[in-house]
Amino acid sequence: MLKETLLKFFNLDGLINNATGYLEARIELVKLELKDDLARVISSIAVLAAIALLLFLFFLFISFTVAFVLADSLGMYTAFAIVAGFYFLLTVVLLIFKDSISNKIETGIKKSIKAKQNESGD
Repeated sequence: MLKETLLKFFNLDGLINNATGYLEARIELVKLELKDDLARVISSIAVLAAIALLLFLFFLFISFTVAFVLADSLGMYTAFAIVAGFYFLLTVVLLIFKDSISNKIETGIKKSIKAKQNESGD
């Protein structure tokens, strides 16, 4: 009772209500921003997955085309072995330089995040 009387006397009751309302509104705004960011990330991942699938199919058919073209002059098994060897060498090169490639990608992502933060003013 004394607490309520003091709060009303110093007009702190309204201040506390306003502060509580402000915090609730701010929390709701953060939730909405997170939902918006999540939707943006999910849609970007979906588009990247579709692009990755199409690129995979492109490289698959190009590989078969190259193997069949080489098969005319080298024989079927040799042609497919050459194409497989090319992909094996590409894999070995990627394994050797994976840390360097990973660091460059990570740096690019961090720069992109910082740029987006600077754009939004946060």
